[in-house]
Amino acid sequence: MSNPNLTTGSGNRRLRAARLVAALSFLVAVPVLGFFLLREERPKAPEPEAQKDVAAMFESVQGNVKTRGVGGLDWKTAEVKVPLRRSDLVRTYPSSSAEIRFFDETRVTVRPDSLITIEETSRDPNSTSSRVAWKVTSGEINYETARKEGSTEAVTPTFRLALEGNSAGTMRVGEGGQTAVAQLSGAASIETKSGEKIRLVANEGLRVDASGKAGAKEILPDPPSGNAPGGDAHLISLAEGAPVSLSWTASAGAAAYRVQVESKNSGSQEVVFDRDGLPGTTASIPGLTEGDFSFRVAGLTQDGVQGRFSIAVSFKVERTPPPPPRVAPPSLVIEAFEARNNVLRLVGKTEPGARLTVNGDPVTVQSDGSFSEFVTLARREGEQRVVIRSTSLTGGVAEETRTLAPVR
Repeated sequence: MSNPNLTTGSGNRRLRAARLVAALSFLVAVPVLGFFLLREERPKAPEPEAQKDVAAMFESVQGNVKTRGVGGLDWKTAEVKVPLRRSDLVRTYPSSSAEIRFFDETRVTVRPDSLITIEETSRDPNSTSSRVAWKVTSGEINYETARKEGSTEAVTPTFRLALEGNSAGTMRVGEGGQTAVAQLSGAASIETKSGEKIRLVANEGLRVDASGKAGAKEILPDPPSGNAPGGDAHLISLAEGAPVSLSWTASAGAAAYRVQVESKNSGSQEVVFDRDGLPGTTASIPGLTEGDFSFRVAGLTQDGVQGRFSIAVSFKVERTPPPPPRVAPPSLVIEAFEARNNVLRLVGKTEPGARLTVNGDPVTVQSDGSFSEFVTLARREGEQRVVIRSTSLTGGVAEETRTLAPVR
């Protein structure tokens, strides 16, 4: 006999197993399908756009340096590694400076009492094209670039300077925008406000007046050589308040000189003396306290364009205490000097309040400075010296010595 229940149970089990497999497959398939559906429907995140305004950075800051962003009203204290963007202003105050490094390794040192604007710091990420530009409104900057591709420019109120390749130089902008530019290495092309176009090569410079008219190109003077103050020890010992004398060798082509003295007493270098137009090869520097200093000298052309600075020469100043002030002696007038035997009659006048002695013994002085006294002298053989001394309240001394004949 057959067993119908056995056949039915086996079929049911197979059916349940198939249903279970289908259910599990469905549970697995739904999330996977949903993941792909969502992935297809989710909008793609926009790719980051290329920066149009790449920041420059403060490489170093010394003293009081301020920055102001475009559209801003407040000046903020500059700090190392703080980014600078297009249209940012940088201002240095007396004895302060800042070095700015652009993305293309161009370096601009902003000297004391200067104002510049970052005009452009941009590059195309899809090519080697780039632009770096800054504007000097007033003051002085040093520039140096190692980049050979792209555009690097410096602008003043009177001209635009385009740097070519590896270049270094200085710019000094004065009142009305008149500018002296010195190309120390490399080359640069200038286009003035009046439309002149000039190319400078290494060791050339010129001055552009406030109207934009350029003067003649000049060969820059050779750097002078500073003489070590204080000899081999580089040590100068002077009384308090006395000026420090500096000297240097003459420079070929220099009509005058510029001298800078930097202090190294506060942990960083600070310009404490800066003067140009000096006609000779010596300078007297007032106001230097005790401490460590260095000085450097540059020659100036007939038009006042500056050549390269000399190597800095270090020196140390120590101050000796001033000599004590000289005290004026009191007045001392002897009106009577008479001796009988060993008794001396002494009459005269000195400064009121002074102390009077005769051979060390005190003599009474009246309030008006007069004195009249009989002084008994020690008995001695032969001539006798009598020393009359008046000492004022301030320490001044007046002295008179007289001789008495031997007592007979």
